Amino acid sequence: MKNIYLALITLVTLASYTVVALQWKYVPENAVVKFTLYEKEGVEEGVFTGLTGSVDFNENDLKTSTLNATIKVATVNSGIEMRDESLRSKDFFETDKYPTIQFISTSFIKTDTGYCAMGNLKIKAVTKQIELPFTYKKITDSTAAFKGHFTINRYEYGIGTKGDGVGNIVRLDLNIPIRR
Repeated sequence: MKNIYLALITLVTLASYTVVALQWKYVPENAVVKFTLYEKEGVEEGVFTGLTGSVDFNENDLKTSTLNATIKVATVNSGIEMRDESLRSKDFFETDKYPTIQFISTSFIKTDTGYCAMGNLKIKAVTKQIELPFTYKKITDSTAAFKGHFTINRYEYGIGTKGDGVGNIVRLDLNIPIRR
């Protein structure tokens, strides 16, 4: 009977360790979500900061992996305050009404170049399924980084209007450090 209890305690301890070992936290002060789009006058670039959420990523068990990321849209920074105010306005992101952008994964696959997270991207009141290709690099036992990029059509999310002089395709580049 003692052996059964000992085995159960060992099993519960190992299971608890496994769950904890997979949980990562974003390092928001170092996380960068960069956007790039083309307009009549050239290239428009900027960044979002203020990343929060949760990461349970196990490269050896993608079926149990999850990713939930939220960005505060008001953190948009293009380096030009007037442009940033315009991006926060009802003409673009309408941050008073829609303060966040959110991505929630639904599944992961291994690819030739890394991984791909499939999931739902919510911007304003619109949610669309996207594919987010990324690489995962374990730096130490307690630190790692995700890097990836994807594109969206901003009109599909109600960001701006056609004819506003800004291109419709936006590239988003991610550099997301994580730690245990």
